[in-house]
Amino acid sequence: MEAGRESTKAMILESAGREFLERGLFATSMGDVAIRACLTRRTLYRYFDSKEELAFEVACEIMHAWNLQQARMYRSLRGNGLKRLKGFLMKLTRYLSAHDEIMKFMGEFDFYFNDDSPFSPDQDVMLRYAALSRESDTMMGEILSSGIADGSMKPGIDVGMAVSSISNILWGFGQRLAARRRRLREEYKMDPIRLVYYQIELYVLALAS
Repeated sequence: MEAGRESTKAMILESAGREFLERGLFATSMGDVAIRACLTRRTLYRYFDSKEELAFEVACEIMHAWNLQQARMYRSLRGNGLKRLKGFLMKLTRYLSAHDEIMKFMGEFDFYFNDDSPFSPDQDVMLRYAALSRESDTMMGEILSSGIADGSMKPGIDVGMAVSSISNILWGFGQRLAARRRRLREEYKMDPIRLVYYQIELYVLALAS
């Protein structure tokens, strides 16, 4: 019985993820998820209390898959710390640029669950999401620390502050690009992904010893 329940729960999460990525978080309802999962709404509510609960679980699934992808990229890096940092950020940018649907959802997710959101997720889900969010920071922190140690980056860099700055700015940049790529292309008369690549070049110049 437990195996069957877990299988159904996994199927619901997969269905919800597809709905969120295709329709958007705001436009998706529990009824949409139930139809996609071929379940009644009543059955769906036996597994999840709300769309918001589903959204947090889907975000955790996305972050987990994202971390696995980053780990593969991280293991492929070569060279000193500075070269590894540039390679890492370039690989991340190329991957996210090819997966706008993920960035759009995560942008909506951040907006939907802002500081004024009345929804309070289960503590276990919140802790899992926070832990998943920090995994990429750990990898980037190691790269920065190795760059300082091998002399390719400036000594005295605040690794924690640098990691938070790079990840938040590029993540936000990626979300905006995913949501407004066509209009940004018209506005800047070029593929806006070039702005992200240039931002990476600026980080490399600023951190180089």
